[in-house]
Amino acid sequence: ESSALDAITSEKIESARKVSGEAGVVLTELAKFGLRRQEANKFRLSDIKKEKGGRERYYIDTDKIKKKGTQTRPVVIPKSLATKLFALNGLKLNDIGKIPKDKNRPLFGGKKVTKVVDGKKKTRPILAEIAEHIWGEGANYRDSRNILSQLGLKAKNFTPEEVGFLIGDVQGDVSKIYQMGKMPLSEKLDIVEKVFLSTGVLGKGELPAAPKVPVKMPA
Repeated sequence: ESSALDAITSEKIESARKVSGEAGVVLTELAKFGLRRQEANKFRLSDIKKEKGGRERYYIDTDKIKKKGTQTRPVVIPKSLATKLFALNGLKLNDIGKIPKDKNRPLFGGKKVTKVVDGKKKTRPILAEIAEHIWGEGANYRDSRNILSQLGLKAKNFTPEEVGFLIGDVQGDVSKIYQMGKMPLSEKLDIVEKVFLSTGVLGKGELPAAPKVPVKMPA
């Protein structure tokens, strides 16, 4: 079944360069992952973390950017997207956890796009421009959260609470959502990954595979 997430094609991502440069390209790809508009505005490189041990997945830690009173959740992203985010500030993934202050400003908050419309210059926030680039006039950057929610609730292989946890919202049994917040990081990443794979945000092979457990041969 098609959805508005289908609008975020590789062609749409690339064409965003004409709208607002490299930042527009990365922001268009990031739109699939269901950050709130205020979260995208606050987002800094220091919010990108790497799972220690296990599969070593990259994720956005929403603790410092989430809406007040909502559940912190780790938003898993592919290594390729993490690399592009770091490149926006001239850094590499090896710089994770040791980002200079002058390179740790908000990536998208405060960025404006100026274009000429009917012979007049028009300046708007980059998030507004990218939302309309993806979904058309009148669209809002937060629309992807609603789309994820709708797709997730249609799927039958996870619960409303798991969808609510992913988008940092209240759905289903609130106490269950907050119980998920107490899970080990790897289990929280598993929930988010499962929803992303089921809704088409991520494709198979975009995240690291589980490490192979050596088979013990009989003595």
